[in-house]
Amino acid sequence: MTSQPMEDILMSLLRTFVSFIILSITTFLIGKQINTHNNHFTFAMSIIIGSFIANMGFDLKLKFLPMFASFAFLVAIHFLLASTALKSRRLRKWDGYYGKRKAS
Repeated sequence: MTSQPMEDILMSLLRTFVSFIILSITTFLIGKQINTHNNHFTFAMSIIIGSFIANMGFDLKLKFLPMFASFAFLVAIHFLLASTALKSRRLRKWDGYYGKRKAS
């Protein structure tokens, strides 16, 4: 009897744990803007993040590091666009989220 199924289970559990830690750190860094789904961009970003994390955790056929590199690049693009939107009036109007002020 081989131990291959047990190794697959342990590898999946380890990858899921690491993916959860990565997701927790990313959610902490991005903050509430990704969780509120106020516009199409944050909604799409949250779906893509969930897809990446799920694939990183469960799909053992995919290599972890290239998936993590793509995930990190996606988060970097989000930060770049978010910081650009804060500085650009035109992009704030186009995006719809960063220019809004909440009513008190």
